[in-house]
Amino acid sequence: MHLQTLSQRYAQGEKDFSRLNLAGADLSGIILAGGDLRGTNFQGANLHGANLSRCRLHAVNFRGARLTMTNLRRANLPKSNLSLCSLVWSDLGGANLQGADLQNVVFDQPRPHLPRWGMILFNLVVVVTIAVLLIYNRWATGLGLLVLGALANLVAMGWRSPTGANLRGADLRGANLTGAQLGGMYLLSSRCEGATLPNGWPYQFWLNFFPWD
Repeated sequence: MHLQTLSQRYAQGEKDFSRLNLAGADLSGIILAGGDLRGTNFQGANLHGANLSRCRLHAVNFRGARLTMTNLRRANLPKSNLSLCSLVWSDLGGANLQGADLQNVVFDQPRPHLPRWGMILFNLVVVVTIAVLLIYNRWATGLGLLVLGALANLVAMGWRSPTGANLRGADLRGANLTGAQLGGMYLLSSRCEGATLPNGWPYQFWLNFFPWD
């Protein structure tokens, strides 16, 4: 089924699109907000920029699908298969992901590491700045701030842009996040009881911001 056909049916007021086979389909930008998509197969589909907010997505197969910049706000996704999906810049705020399979999901795109010389310079500037502020006190404050500004600029060279998915208020109870690239995802007020998180998380979460090894 093509994007145009689905869009036309939705525009005519239809909301039941359950148990369809849309594997590999290009559905980028489609609007199906509030629709019933239970049991639908989206494996390998392109849903970039799609609006699936408030959709019923129980036991849906999204394996390997492109869900970048997709609106899944307040969607119901229990027991859904989202493994190997790209969810960069997606909005899952308030979504129900209880028992969902999120293995090897990419929530945040990788960023380049700071080069080794950058790490050495970073540490050197920190030490020099602290020393100047402690030894010369007041008049050195301006110089210290100037150095800190240069330092911030250096660090910015290595920091990722804020591409993390929004999972504020999402329900992740019992979800499997093994191997997921959490990066800069936002988890404020989320529920993660019983969820399987990547090895080393949340330590790994902070390393995603400071990967200088």
